[in-house]
Amino acid sequence: MKRVHFAFIAATATLAFALQMGPGYARSAASPTGIAEIMQTVQGKTCTTRTGSKFSFGAHGEYNYDGLWKNDGHYKVKPGRIVVTLHSGLERSFAVTVKSGIFYMEDTALSCGSNATVAVLH
Repeated sequence: MKRVHFAFIAATATLAFALQMGPGYARSAASPTGIAEIMQTVQGKTCTTRTGSKFSFGAHGEYNYDGLWKNDGHYKVKPGRIVVTLHSGLERSFAVTVKSGIFYMEDTALSCGSNATVAVLH
């Protein structure tokens, strides 16, 4: 009888632990992205966020952001990141990953369409 009681307590404790740990294991890890994958995803395209911000990446390195503010400049793709240099001189490097098949720039999920029209704002 003691063994049945012990087995029940052990099973309950294991189940409680598994339920607490489950969501953490359910998240997929970020996949590293290479230059070819990033270029295929963004080059010549406009990418949007869920909130409607737009990142446009021209076919020849032109960059435009239209969201809470507007900025333009140029971008370069490096392994695992996109480096943006604005016309103001500010340079920023954005980490790029793919999680569950979704393209992320930093922690922002992007949906990238085709045929970007990148307008220069000067």
